Amino acid sequence: MTNKPLQPEPSPTPSPQPSLRRRLLLSLLLPGVILAVTLGAAGSVLISDIVTTTHDRLLEGALLAVIERVGVEEGEVTVDIPLAALGMLESGSQDNIYYGVLYDGGVVTGYGDLPLSQKLQQAQHHTVYWDGDYKGSAIRLAGQMVWVYGKPEPVLTIIAETISGRQALQHRMLLALALLESVLLAVLGASAWVAVDRGLRPLTNLSNDLNARGVRGALSFAPLNLRTIPREALAPAQAFNALLRRLEAAVGTIQRFTADASHQLRTPLAVMQMQVTLARRNLARPAMVEVAVDEIDGAVRRLDHLVGQLISLARADETENRGETAHCDLGQVVAELIADRFPDALAAGIDMQVERPDGAIAVHGSEVLVRELTANLLDNAVRYNQSGGTVEVHITPDTSVTTMRIEDNGPGIPIAERGHVFERFYRIPRSQAPQGSGLGLAIVRASCERIGATITLDDRTQGPGLAVLVTFRTAA
Repeated sequence: MTNKPLQPEPSPTPSPQPSLRRRLLLSLLLPGVILAVTLGAAGSVLISDIVTTTHDRLLEGALLAVIERVGVEEGEVTVDIPLAALGMLESGSQDNIYYGVLYDGGVVTGYGDLPLSQKLQQAQHHTVYWDGDYKGSAIRLAGQMVWVYGKPEPVLTIIAETISGRQALQHRMLLALALLESVLLAVLGASAWVAVDRGLRPLTNLSNDLNARGVRGALSFAPLNLRTIPREALAPAQAFNALLRRLEAAVGTIQRFTADASHQLRTPLAVMQMQVTLARRNLARPAMVEVAVDEIDGAVRRLDHLVGQLISLARADETENRGETAHCDLGQVVAELIADRFPDALAAGIDMQVERPDGAIAVHGSEVLVRELTANLLDNAVRYNQSGGTVEVHITPDTSVTTMRIEDNGPGIPIAERGHVFERFYRIPRSQAPQGSGLGLAIVRASCERIGATITLDDRTQGPGLAVLVTFRTAA
């Protein structure tokens, strides 16, 4: 059994991009075409009726002229066919004209074999019309029965003509109507094309402006000039300007974050590189090598903490807010985080206390983000606390909001600095302050914005220290 090489699957044919110009042209031309077809159908019926009525009137005039010459002489029906009566029916199409005068089943004069119609029963002193076929040609006939003095039965008079002249006239009129409608449709199409082109010109200019802002050139955050944009496209143009502002702010934040992160990462790496160099130079002096190893260990710990903070910040920036469907148990999150940090707090002589009601405390927000912001607040409360201090956590649920208040005995944050401590990599200049990355409160603020919570910095209720108040939305 041989393995056949796999044939690559054909790539799907891309669907054509919808065209606004084509849609507008169809919307403008389709009613015109429908109207033209309707007018053409109505016009053809009207033309046929006009041609038939006109020729029938001529046919009736010739018939009446013949009837006037019908009389009785010596007891016999006589008729003198006037040439003027037949001349009334002459036309350029050279139609054949037939006539017949009949009495009591006999032929007085003319063609006695003309096709008759049942309508003749109603033709007494009244002209009736009918169509027939005579000598292989279609003809139109008009007939009337009149009473003459001295005869007990009516005299039947018939005039007929072939219809080629009628058809030729009708065809010429229909052709003229078709040419007129074609000209009107051509004018309508050209007008619609010009109108659509002029109407879409602002959108074309808008597309060129958008391309100039990064699609075909260098990235630009210059807003669109809204004064040149029509009202129908004003809403997306305003949204695009708002998007440009947000994009510019996001790019600026990324650039600043990249610069600050590279600077922060460079410091512990430089320390490690320097200590590795010193250790190599003092391999024969174990005490110096041990000092260098301790410095390297501290730098690695700081670098690990910084990388962890950067990952947490990225997670806070990228985690999707699921709104009303995402919720977690705040009490369980706090209990687990305190249990994890209790050994370090105990080693530093810091007492951790929690005041909360029994049972689950459901709040809106992803558990990942709630855990990140709470962990950073507890880490700061322990890190910046004093020996023998206390970290108190108070959780107060309500029907609409749930508050978490974390207090510590540390130096606190001056009022003038409280607006800056949420900035990334910002640290309050203090002597003998523990080392940190300056990202903890930035992570807290980003997480709060994602889950719709608010954070406030305040003084401790009793004595010096800091109180952080986080307000969550209560979940059902």
